[in-house]
Amino acid sequence: MNNFSNKIINARWLIIVATFIIMGATGYGAQFMTFKSDYKTFFEEDNLQLNDFLDLQKIYSKSDNVAIIVAPKDGNVFDKETLTAIWELTNESWMVTYSSRVDSISNFQYSYAEGDDLMIEDLILEADDLDDEAIARTKRVALAEPLLQKKLIALNGDSAVVNITIRLPGVDKTKEVPIVAESARTLVKEFEAKYPNIDFMLSGMVMMNVSFREASKADSSILIPIMFVVVVFAVLGLLRSASGTVATTVVILASIITTMGIWGWAGGYLTGPSAGSPVMILTLAVADCVHLLSTLNYNMRHGMEKRAAMLDSIRVNFQPIFLTSLTTAIGF
Repeated sequence: MNNFSNKIINARWLIIVATFIIMGATGYGAQFMTFKSDYKTFFEEDNLQLNDFLDLQKIYSKSDNVAIIVAPKDGNVFDKETLTAIWELTNESWMVTYSSRVDSISNFQYSYAEGDDLMIEDLILEADDLDDEAIARTKRVALAEPLLQKKLIALNGDSAVVNITIRLPGVDKTKEVPIVAESARTLVKEFEAKYPNIDFMLSGMVMMNVSFREASKADSSILIPIMFVVVVFAVLGLLRSASGTVATTVVILASIITTMGIWGWAGGYLTGPSAGSPVMILTLAVADCVHLLSTLNYNMRHGMEKRAAMLDSIRVNFQPIFLTSLTTAIGF
């Protein structure tokens, strides 16, 4: 260990330059890394339950959907304004990217007898025809129909759902899912402006998938930089060393950039949970640096020359730092 430590100290500038070269070469690969927000990434390819679910979708229909919840602020769906909004939203929802089917109480196929004829038509044919009698009929049918209850209409009639079935091409879901989400959000914004007395909320499998990506992106752009700043100031306050703080910062950045770059070169991708890996790397890097620097400062305060203090710090901390990093990597 003494020989190893001496070689590191003697070749420190070579090691520093080589480290930056390696960091630049590996870090370049980070641009190839993508973010997968599909829930299927949380399962192995041979997962029995997942494959059964996919086979079920192939036979019947896919469950990828965007659900637009329509909740009037007065708590009553069955008035002319809200039913008109649902009717219009149902028609406009066909324009959402990759939509294949739209279901709501307005286009529910209502059947009734008229003499000897069996009539089948949309529950709400035209919004202009919504008089008191039509609204009462819509309420009676919607709240009594098992196919609508708890699916497209709340039992107490305070909210309804316009459900859009999505059929993604499956060529590149990293792009397809955000496109659908953006299309749905644009539609909802138009209706929010047109109907200020109604709340429109987005849900469904597609919106859940895109939320993983957006939440991780928000953490990366806000929480991670804040944590980085806090850690830097904490290290500066604890070690009372500007050079030590700068060195720690460089180690943190090098560790994160190199790791993400290697993963990019390897064709890897990020998911909601793995997007937090920079925080984990930051934590480990800080802990390792603080161990080395605190031992160095302790030795120097007790009269040791700087080189000897660093050699001793490497000797004391090398094994615990190595074992901690190894077992943490194995654990993850």
